[in-house]
Amino acid sequence: MKRLCSSYRLCTSTLPIKRYAIIYICCILLCFSSCKMDLNHAVRNLYGRKISLTEDMKQVLSDTVIGYVDIDIPIKIIINADPRLCNSCFANYYDMIVQYMKYLDSDSVKCVCIMEDIHKDVVQETMKTVQSEYVLVLLDSNKTYLRTNSLEEYNNMLTCFLLDKNNRVVLVGDPLRSSSVRDLYDKNIKIMLENDGFVPKKNILKMK
Repeated sequence: MKRLCSSYRLCTSTLPIKRYAIIYICCILLCFSSCKMDLNHAVRNLYGRKISLTEDMKQVLSDTVIGYVDIDIPIKIIINADPRLCNSCFANYYDMIVQYMKYLDSDSVKCVCIMEDIHKDVVQETMKTVQSEYVLVLLDSNKTYLRTNSLEEYNNMLTCFLLDKNNRVVLVGDPLRSSSVRDLYDKNIKIMLENDGFVPKKNILKMK
């Protein structure tokens, strides 16, 4: 009987802990659900938006920085580089961009990598050994890209885009950080190459 009572006390003493654990898990699930809803809402708001690349940004070359060059390319991948990356991480990230563009291997597709001053020296050093004619690096000292396109409220992943010939957003997300996003980029780019830089509405492939 004493053993039964002891066991009963043990079980009842753990009930509050279990209750709190359940509440905590529910809160986490609600948070994830809310974040997912916010993410879906943000992505829906960005689809079809026209993105401007202003003349305030400068082009970065391996040994200098020159004035902005207009990009007359049907299909553009906009990569807004995360300023929080350390120098070695950014160098590896830039190499990934170059390798991805070599994989796409098309004169009709160009990647525009937008970065802040913090990474200028390391990208110039990396450019001496890793380069691609399909990658254009723009220096955005004053965060003009985010401000001009009203993107300040979005996190870094949501300021990377696949743009059509009219510079309108076809896809949102960084293809270098997500295999599922990269797969969508690959499929949509293939469609765009067959349709003069556009994706017919019936063929648009998006994240679900």
